[in-house]
Amino acid sequence: MARRSIGISGEAAAAQVYAAGAAVLGWDVRSEGADVDIIVPGPLAPTLALADASVDAGGRRAFGWPLITTVAVQELLRRAPSVGAVTDLSSRSTRPAPSVALSARSPLSGGVLLSSAHDQIALTMLVARLVGMGAPRSVTASVEFGASGLDNAADMAIEFVGGLTARVHADWQSESVTSQEFQLAGKAGVLRSETDPRLSLEFNGERVQLQAANVADEQHRLLHESGVVAMLKTIAAAFDAGTLPYAFTLAFGRDVLEVIVAASASAGRHEPVALPFDGDRSARPQQFLTG
Repeated sequence: MARRSIGISGEAAAAQVYAAGAAVLGWDVRSEGADVDIIVPGPLAPTLALADASVDAGGRRAFGWPLITTVAVQELLRRAPSVGAVTDLSSRSTRPAPSVALSARSPLSGGVLLSSAHDQIALTMLVARLVGMGAPRSVTASVEFGASGLDNAADMAIEFVGGLTARVHADWQSESVTSQEFQLAGKAGVLRSETDPRLSLEFNGERVQLQAANVADEQHRLLHESGVVAMLKTIAAAFDAGTLPYAFTLAFGRDVLEVIVAASASAGRHEPVALPFDGDRSARPQQFLTG
């Protein structure tokens, strides 16, 4: 049997992590060939115009975000219907500012909205869809700026067509603590997951037992627990089956970027912004924040 080959197109740090996951699976990483499956880490593109072009190009390409394949999130998605009629959908993360130098002039430049908040928004959108709330129809956002000139804190209220308003907070203002939490509450119960610094899930305050990763080499544990290995395997199986799950489609990656762009515009204008976004699709999110 031929070794599977994948290509990774996008943000360099994420590409390195995906390549490490591919190595654990014994896969090759190369950029060309008819048998190469391309995975694009989120954010999908610097602008919506480039995201549109990527979606239109088609081919065996998938949107990568390993958060969805962590065991905590997979169990949350499985149990989501058990909460009943949804009353609250929210996510919160905090962490120290990145240690790497950030530049507001780099092609994929962006602060907390385009990085930490990206996967939180993606999961919020996916869960809203799962519980029958449909697509986002508007977003209202506010941000704070750090010394780098980039946004280092963001608060968003995302309204869905089904009437639910989800809230997302992300910041880089912690001195030492790193945390990421997600909550889905309904009339029949509350699910609360934690995916950073450790994986956990609670239902109505009781800890849910999560399946431990089966790791052959301890140095690869983080690649398993972060969802990277499971994501690669899920995407590969989907390509082989001929049907890519919605959560891994480039179209969904574009939808997530569209919410981020609209949130940036909302923060810059100090008003809600309707979705689908009808503004300049060739502008980077940071341009809407700074004018």
